Amino acid sequence: MDANFVPGQPIDQERQALFDDKSFFMDPIVVAEAAENNGITDYNPTDYESPSKAINISADDIGVIFQKLARQTQKVKEEQKAKEEQKVKEREHEQGKKKRKRNVKPRYVEHSVVHFQSSDGTYVFNGHGMAHVLGLVLGFMAFNGMLSNSPLVFFTDGARCIHDEIEKMFSFTKFKIVLNRI
Repeated sequence: MDANFVPGQPIDQERQALFDDKSFFMDPIVVAEAAENNGITDYNPTDYESPSKAINISADDIGVIFQKLARQTQKVKEEQKAKEEQKVKEREHEQGKKKRKRNVKPRYVEHSVVHFQSSDGTYVFNGHGMAHVLGLVLGFMAFNGMLSNSPLVFFTDGARCIHDEIEKMFSFTKFKIVLNRI
């Protein structure tokens, strides 16, 4: 399914009918008062789901540089660096070439994090891969009877892979994606 991610709209027009039930949204008068008090002029009252009825889910993939299992002391690091520099100088002298920079890329550890918030509580799911973590979220929701009548609001960045996984996993129920723009 080709998704058109427009802020304030469900993931596609077919799903719009699922959000037409006005009981899922905050009272427009309350939204207007809050917007006025905070100096917000550009808003749509239907962008604000009722916290007691909606389930908010923030999803993101995280990549961090892999750390070594054992850290070296500063003295050992300096000794190793000196030995490496000496080896490089010897090689350069033998080859008669200019010094080349080492092209060492750091290794990354990738994992996915989902922050789940409903009127029943707040939970964090963490695992390897968005499909796996969203599967955990779906199982949690099914086990706790949360799939029947609550619209899901996903907050994520523009990563197409995250949007695709959400579409695959939750296409059977009410949801929309709010795009995090920087």
